[in-house]
Amino acid sequence: MQHLVLSRHPEPPPTLDLNKATSSDTTFPCNEWSINAPSGLDVPAPWDLGFGSPYDTQQAAELFALLEGINTSTHNDLLSASWLAHSSPTFIEVKGHSARIQLLAQQEFSADMVDIFIRRFRQLDAKYYTSLPQRRWRHFVESTYMAISAAGWLDRSKLHVRDQFCGPHFSYYVPLCKLLFFPLLVHERWVGFATLGTCTTMR
Repeated sequence: MQHLVLSRHPEPPPTLDLNKATSSDTTFPCNEWSINAPSGLDVPAPWDLGFGSPYDTQQAAELFALLEGINTSTHNDLLSASWLAHSSPTFIEVKGHSARIQLLAQQEFSADMVDIFIRRFRQLDAKYYTSLPQRRWRHFVESTYMAISAAGWLDRSKLHVRDQFCGPHFSYYVPLCKLLFFPLLVHERWVGFATLGTCTTMR
């Protein structure tokens, strides 16, 4: 991630038109989404549908105490195991040792950890939009997109770019989302950008 950001290409990134077909669109037909897109932008916000923070202070305190109490010299098998993993649209895995020091704020979150959080937000949102299967109020874009965009290597024909906006892993139409959120690592700190999702062209 840091290498991509620091290796900024001098040329500006090209425009990304999500509804325009390319020669590589045979397995990722983003342009087909516009054909079956639901009309209107009257999508309720998650909290209008009952979304609330599942954060529990007591459980959080217990979790941090548990993490702090792990003896790193005697629990190597536990720490070397996979603690967090997700397979769609790409496989992400965070081992115990890495997850522990990140959750204890002993190390900045890795790109994989941030993307795990983003996918979890998507899962939580999905619970509240079961009656609106093609709709979402917001869309979370994973860290890869902003990293390659900041480096000047944005290529909409690449699968790892397009799978942030369309594909079989999405049940909703991204261009109808009212807000799009983008994480980016800047000077070893994660920051978030948000943009109104009122058009299908990303610059």
